[in-house]
Amino acid sequence: AKVTFGSSFNVEDLMKNKPDIVYVYEKSSIKQKLIDSGIPTVAVRVMSFKDLKKSMLITGESLGGDSLKRAKEYNKYFEDKITEIKSVTDTIPKDKKPKVLHLQGTISPIVCDGSQSTIDDWITTAGGVNAAQEIIGTVKQISMEQVIKWNPDIIVLGTSGDNGIHTEVNKIYNDPKWKDISAVKNHRIYVNPNGMY
Repeated sequence: AKVTFGSSFNVEDLMKNKPDIVYVYEKSSIKQKLIDSGIPTVAVRVMSFKDLKKSMLITGESLGGDSLKRAKEYNKYFEDKITEIKSVTDTIPKDKKPKVLHLQGTISPIVCDGSQSTIDDWITTAGGVNAAQEIIGTVKQISMEQVIKWNPDIIVLGTSGDNGIHTEVNKIYNDPKWKDISAVKNHRIYVNPNGMY
């Protein structure tokens, strides 16, 4: 099996590999092209932990064999871990929870992930508060003024295919516009590892 990430690959080249099945994000720009090409395509949605578990079941069902059983076992494991983590993080007083801002892989433009998203689930489960909770959804462009207003305690940057060596971190630390942000002053900028799942 060949695994390809991103949307920059060529559908015709993919067809030459004769895939048994292709998984795409439901809003993928190439979804319809894949379907039209006759490649068995499964579209999944991952905007929350609930969606993640549903996508796991869809994947298990589409792969056949014991995959659905394994998907259900994974979901049980996942839910147990979330419960275990939240048993600790739910005891943190709200005023002690750090404000966390998740940015996409660049700061020009500044693009964040708000509430009603998997990122929001990650932040709140881990014991934080999404600094961008007033923004609904993912990949939303924001202004520097909004970042200053929110003043996040922690900034997490999504990777942009560079295996975690993220040049945007240095840009933030060296840009005077960011110098008064709590996360910058306290050196609390982190990079999400490549590969979300």
